[in-house]
Amino acid sequence: MMRFAYSTLGWHGPLRETCHSIAELGFEGIEMFQLLYLVEQGKDIRAMLKEFGLQLCAAYFGSAFVDDDVFPSELADVKATVRAMTGLGAHILILGGGRVRRGREDSDKMTFIRNLNTLGKVAREYDAILAFHPHMWTLISSLAEIKKVMEATDPELVKLTADTAHLAGGGAEPTAFLREYRERIVHVQFKDRKDHEFVELGKGNLPIRESYEVLARQGYRGWVTVELDASEDPKASAKANANYLRTQLGIERLRFHPG
Repeated sequence: MMRFAYSTLGWHGPLRETCHSIAELGFEGIEMFQLLYLVEQGKDIRAMLKEFGLQLCAAYFGSAFVDDDVFPSELADVKATVRAMTGLGAHILILGGGRVRRGREDSDKMTFIRNLNTLGKVAREYDAILAFHPHMWTLISSLAEIKKVMEATDPELVKLTADTAHLAGGGAEPTAFLREYRERIVHVQFKDRKDHEFVELGKGNLPIRESYEVLARQGYRGWVTVELDASEDPKASAKANANYLRTQLGIERLRFHPG
């Protein structure tokens, strides 16, 4: 059974209020953006998760990962993030990155691939899974670039996060991608897009329903995170997204109830 979470990306205000709103809308899990920063700021995330009955499903970490002089610092931050994440019960590290440096793309892609394998080993040492997130405006965004990364990385170390909007923005067809890379996908993000802007589910032109149906047919049993990068009213947007899941996808209960 798929399980549904909501991302903290795009919310304003105190983290506790965000957790409260996400739980109130019926979501079972939460995906943390900037987890390491929140931990370093002394946020008692464990207490918030317990208070609102939420599970941490994954944490997102993004960086450049193309500069050999900077990578040791990035690696240390990834390790700290994975330790914090697994300590809170999550095991999926969503990794974004690949800073574009004009004129250095080819060599940087080789560096990035090598670093992905290294980071995948680090994640495994902490009983976690690295789920690479292809992302527009980064070194790896097109279907051809994603394919090259998948072919050049260890499939046991480097898995995938499938973000419907970023896949489409990079030229991939989301449902075809979900079918082609079903063995590597360990995390999914539902996000809609219209006229180059991210919008609430159902307000864009992406095949969200079809993507859900593909996952269901494939027997996907992982987390699906709903995400909207920015909104003037994040709570209203989250409510609209929850309503879409219930009315358009027929998911009456967002929380998993055994039996």
